[in-house]
Amino acid sequence: MNSDSKIYDILFVELVPAYECYIPLAEKFKIPVIGTLSSRPWMHTSDVFGDLHPLSIPTLWSPLPKKMSFFQRLENIIQNAYASLLIKYIWEAPLSDFLDQYFPDFDLKRHRAISLIFTINHVSVLATPLIPKVVEVTGIHLPPVKPLPQMIEKFINESENGVILLSFGSIANSNVIDSRLRNIFRDTFSCIQQRVIWKFDKNIERISENVLVSDWIPQSDILAHKNVKLFITHTGIKGMYEAIDAGVPLVCIPLFWDQPSNAGLIEDIGAGIRLDLKTLTKEILLNAINNILFDERYSKKMQKLSSQFKDRPMSPQQSVIYWTEYVLRHNGTQHLQPTSVEIPWHQYLLLDVIFFISFVVFTFSSMLWLIFKLCSKIWKSIKN
Repeated sequence: MNSDSKIYDILFVELVPAYECYIPLAEKFKIPVIGTLSSRPWMHTSDVFGDLHPLSIPTLWSPLPKKMSFFQRLENIIQNAYASLLIKYIWEAPLSDFLDQYFPDFDLKRHRAISLIFTINHVSVLATPLIPKVVEVTGIHLPPVKPLPQMIEKFINESENGVILLSFGSIANSNVIDSRLRNIFRDTFSCIQQRVIWKFDKNIERISENVLVSDWIPQSDILAHKNVKLFITHTGIKGMYEAIDAGVPLVCIPLFWDQPSNAGLIEDIGAGIRLDLKTLTKEILLNAINNILFDERYSKKMQKLSSQFKDRPMSPQQSVIYWTEYVLRHNGTQHLQPTSVEIPWHQYLLLDVIFFISFVVFTFSSMLWLIFKLCSKIWKSIKN
């Protein structure tokens, strides 16, 4: 902090709330900033992305479909407005005080501070308009498929009816998956012929023989096995794209944050079924599992989605390398910045143009009406 020499070439920062605290460091060392976003774009990054129209892009935390009805669009706009107010008065106010304390001369303009953004949002799931400085690198977390541990591989290979994988990620442990939900899973799995690999951090009492419980699993490697037919998941974005890459349909039971939105998109595409955690029962879960396993439309949709996901000009790793070097070569990317991130919202939504045209039409119509009335009176007076 106290050094004025350039000891770094570039700054990578995750675009989560309060990421702006790191931007003055880039200003101090006069280095470009590359943002990373491990979710779909949302309101906090809209002034960087510059083209997140609330009428066509569902909010990050709601299960709204791609094509929204009038009331869904109204709901989406209200949620966006609420998020904007929350960001402005809850996050930005104390953030500005903090930055003024240590960097009194610093003027934070996010769209100018961020040279490039790497985002995880593939067009096959949700086609989002992106400006040139936003690069999609979905799947960069996917490693090459490795051989499975011997016990897991034997368990999968010996299943005559296929295998179901159940995992709620690293965050959803036994504190989140309560006894009610555990009992639903246990009782459901005892009624099916498929084998189940269940990632969980505790032993499950009275578990049936077709279920293997483990506190750690190589998730992406298991999904890549041809005998895995279904993935029951909370629909975290990384696990979702692992399933898409492997072509495995989903039963989505979202918990929080972007998961309901991810689950809604998967269901909207037809590559899975979304269930509500609060109303989940054994019968509902069993019906969803059977629908996925015995209705080929889900697997075909996911296979098509997987094919679209893999069809790209270069790998995510190659994209990251190329664009990082591009930023360094040109010392930033201001030439890739569209004007849409700088204009006020009423201009972006064309409200000023609509108002002007409406005013002209109203004025012209009023003049015609007055002329007609005047002519009518003159004609009546002449006639009389």
